Amino acid sequence: MIQNLHFRPAAPEDCTLVYAWFQDPITRANSYSNNPVSLEEHTRWFEARIQQTQAPYLMFYGENQPETLIGQVRIDMKAEGPVIGINLAPEHRGRGYAAPMLRMAAEYFCKNNLHHTPIRAWIMDHNTASRKAFEAAGFSFDHGAMVSGIPSRLYLYKPQ
Repeated sequence: MIQNLHFRPAAPEDCTLVYAWFQDPITRANSYSNNPVSLEEHTRWFEARIQQTQAPYLMFYGENQPETLIGQVRIDMKAEGPVIGINLAPEHRGRGYAAPMLRMAAEYFCKNNLHHTPIRAWIMDHNTASRKAFEAAGFSFDHGAMVSGIPSRLYLYKPQ
């Protein structure tokens, strides 16, 4: 595992790589949206999303390796408050990156936002690895619920 993680804002040149990660079968199996998305649709969405400065879209890499992206963490502003999501490059899964990435993104968001609303994370019940990563990052289980017909759990990160 790379010891010193760093992040930067997502940039237009990340679009194709993020799309490839999104197409990965494990990513699709853990996504609430199973609808196919074309590269053209993704590009329109991605270009608009990275312009939203109030909610971070962060790309992670190891020290002195900015060209080797490990994954991304995105915090989206929803009606109920900020919602976080993570996606690792398939070749970097299972190496312990998720928890520090989530913690760094949550701390960054809380430091740069004035409201003190908890950050929400919806995780499918079957996604044990994700649940463990969020718990290790300081998220606490709140309650279970059905999301898009899928048994899920809500985790919260409360600003200090």
